[in-house]
Amino acid sequence: MPQMTDPHDALVAFQQGLDDGEIPLQQAKEDPDIWICRDQPNGNTRLSYLLVRDRIIVALAMIVHDGFSAGSPCFGVGYAVHEGYRGKGLGNRIASSATKEFVSGMVGAGVKSFFLEAIVGVDNLASRRIAEKIISASARGITDSVSGLPALLYSRRIG
Repeated sequence: MPQMTDPHDALVAFQQGLDDGEIPLQQAKEDPDIWICRDQPNGNTRLSYLLVRDRIIVALAMIVHDGFSAGSPCFGVGYAVHEGYRGKGLGNRIASSATKEFVSGMVGAGVKSFFLEAIVGVDNLASRRIAEKIISASARGITDSVSGLPALLYSRRIG
């Protein structure tokens, strides 16, 4: 049975890349504990924000250009926390830091309006709480296009 895209898979892949010395990182401006990697998997620009402790990626947030909505660019937000570090508020921390850094960069680049969106499985309560705090207190029920499973779409227009 298909499953929804899981950002934890990216966290595991990034950890392997970090261990192998293959991930170019730059320090975030808004939060010096966060490191950023910019790449283009599948041709879409992706910014990945990493919270690293003792060479372990404990939390990851990714922001990917995902088309346009109402004439403005739309960016998908995903986040994951290393299994051994869950329940410590790190999901909120990485999602909050990543979106603040991203919004600051977009505003600084002169982008006047854009959307942040997160698609979360209806059964993923921890991710739903983060999306409600970071993106929007309300969501719209959808069917996930990858898995066909019920999901919630959280969306916020910036600017």
